Amino acid sequence: MKFGVAVKGIIRRGNKILVLKRSLNDDHKPGVWETAGGGMDKAENPQNALKREIKEETNLEVKILEPFNAFSFKKDTGEFKVGITFVCEYVSGKIRLSEE
Repeated sequence: MKFGVAVKGIIRRGNKILVLKRSLNDDHKPGVWETAGGGMDKAENPQNALKREIKEETNLEVKILEPFNAFSFKKDTGEFKVGITFVCEYVSGKIRLSEE
């Protein structure tokens, strides 16, 4: 069974949070609303992975504040993932969504 580590971010700006809709072409839960994030690369720490994923998906810079929760799930592809969600604060950037 394939295994991976995921990171997610609850991005706050004032009293608002950012929620994104997954691509309809995604291999896991297409069209579902969720927070920004994705998979960690080998030898990457969770905070750097999350900053990279948020930048790739939204074009935003964030400050990671604290861990929020840990989770696990099995993707539609059969891959098992363990993940960490962090609370993040918006720092800068204008939202530009990726194909993801």
